[in-house]
Amino acid sequence: MGTPAIDIDKLAPEERLRLIGDLWESLRAEPESVRLTPAQRAELDRRLDALDRGTADVMTWDEAKRRLRG
Repeated sequence: MGTPAIDIDKLAPEERLRLIGDLWESLRAEPESVRLTPAQRAELDRRLDALDRGTADVMTWDEAKRRLRG
């Protein structure tokens, strides 16, 4: 990997966040191109199993936002 076309250190925080969003969306367009590690796959399977059993500790999006905002 060479020198990036963008000097990230010179970007304002808002510009960095926008760049993160753009990168995320580009990956989301081709989810098959992002491979999970065995550990990530095992954790995802564990969480899905807990959801299926009804034993997962879940919260609504509003609850999550409230907790994140403190």
